[in-house]
Order: sequence, then structure tokens, then C-alpha cells
Amino acid sequence: MACPFIDEVVDEGAIIIRRAFQRERTFRDRADPLAFSDYYLHERYRFSREGIAYICRLLSPHIANSTGRNKALTVPQTVCIAHRFFASGTFLYTVGDAGNISKASVCRSVRIVYRSLKKLLNVFITFPGHRAIHIPKQAFYGIAAFPNVIGALDFTHVRIKRPSGPHEADFVNRKSLHSINVQMIGDADCIITNVEAKWPGSVHDSRIFRASSLSHQLAQGRKRKGKKTQIMEAMERGINMLIQHDKDTTAAEVEQRLDKEHMAWERQFQQTRLDLERARLEFEMKRQEAEDRCARDIQ
Repeated sequence: MACPFIDEVVDEGAIIIRRAFQRERTFRDRADPLAFSDYYLHERYRFSREGIAYICRLLSPHIANSTGRNKALTVPQTVCIAHRFFASGTFLYTVGDAGNISKASVCRSVRIVYRSLKKLLNVFITFPGHRAIHIPKQAFYGIAAFPNVIGALDFTHVRIKRPSGPHEADFVNRKSLHSINVQMIGDADCIITNVEAKWPGSVHDSRIFRASSLSHQLAQGRKRKGKKTQIMEAMERGINMLIQHDKDTTAAEVEQRLDKEHMAWERQFQQTRLDLERARLEFEMKRQEAEDRCARDIQ
């Protein structure tokens, strides 16, 4: 006989069974990352407490959660999760286990912080910088007495995993490693002012510079207020000295010649480094002999 106080006995039985097998929700304890010392934070996130707080204030409008339900991640926690992944380069599971956070939350945090930082790329990385042009010139001149220098340009290969697809060979550099050739310009304070990070490792440095937006602006002689800036004039003179070849010369011949010159320069640099290392060792031996001689004289 059915119970007169329950409309659907089957539904009530299902509810009872569901409650019997239901697991109680547990919320993991997540400590405040800014509560630790600067040494602890710098060792794990490569930033001090002030640096992390500044990044949090900068990215808060972009990464703050719209709800506080279910103990959602705070802005400092989201920033520290992403920076721990950036600093260590390890697996998402490892980063999550260190902070009692799931892999999905770590993945979302890394993605949202990366996209937010990318939006501010042109705000912080600008050539020749946010200061007047004479300031980097004076800074470089104070280092090596080299006048009219506004930036130091160099290229570096960032190693990557072997990509799939028909263009896999384009990423193999001269050392037979898969990489991306990155162009960077820095000032005297080691602050990055320009970045080009989109070329495969097989592309030569000179081609990357010629194809960069900065090179195009300088080659066109872009004018500001009717007059060429000092940057334009200095860089145009540098371009004319760097790229001097006949119009009849093919691009392949130019690349081959530049590769040979680069290899010759690398050999000369290695030899110079070996000579300096040999001289340093000889100096250390002579200094040690002099100290031993002085010790014997004192005795």
C-alpha cells in the first residue's frame, strides 16, 4: 500500500539512494601567496611581493572573477599560478598539486593571464623607450664611450618541440635543432624595447630585421612633425652600412654570404674567448705563486 503522505514513492526512494551515495563536497585550502617572504616568492615566481602586487593591480580588470561562489580563485592566486608555470615550464599537474588546484583551473589561469599580458605588450615594449632619446645615448656612452647608440640588437634561438605538418623543416636551425629565431632590442638598463618572435629557426637574422616593422618604418624615412627624428637618421645610416650588396645579387647568394661571415665571426669569437681564458688561468697561477712566496717569506 502506498504511503498517503508521499505523492511519488519511486522518486522519494531515488532521492534517498542518491543521498546515500553522494560524496560531500570538499573545498581545498589555498593559502594566500602574498603572505610569504620575498625570498619564497622570488624562488617560485621570479617576482617579489611588490612586483606581484603591481601585476595584480595591472591585470585585475581583465582576470578578476565576476563571482565569489565556490571559493573562486583570487587575482593574486591566478597571477601566481601562471607565473609559476612560466618560471618552471613544468606540467600543469605539477603546478596544480603544489597549490591544491585542479589541472583545469591551472590551464584557465595560464591562458587568461597570458592573454591579458599580451594586450599590454605595446604599452611596455616600445622603441626606443618611454624616455627622451638623449637618455639611452648617454647611458650607452657611459658604458663603453660609444656615441649615438640607442639600442642593442641581437637574435636568439628559443628551442621548441618538433612541430608537425609540412613546414617542420623550416624550424630546424643550423645546429639541427627546432627553434624560433627571436629578434630583441634592449637599452642600457637591459629593458626590452622591441621584440620579433614569429620566425622559424632556419631564417637568417638579416632577413628577420629587414622584414620587421621597425626596419620598414626606418627605411621609408617616416617623418615626425615634418622632420626626421634622430632615431630615423641613425638607423638609416646603420641599414645602409649593413645592407650593401648589388641589386643583381640573388637573395640566396646574400644569405649564403651572410652565413659564411657569421660562421667566420663565431670562429674568431671562440678563439678570442679561448685566448682570454688561457690568459686568465696564467694570471691565476702567477698570483697563486706570488701568494705562496709571500707566505714563505713571512714564515
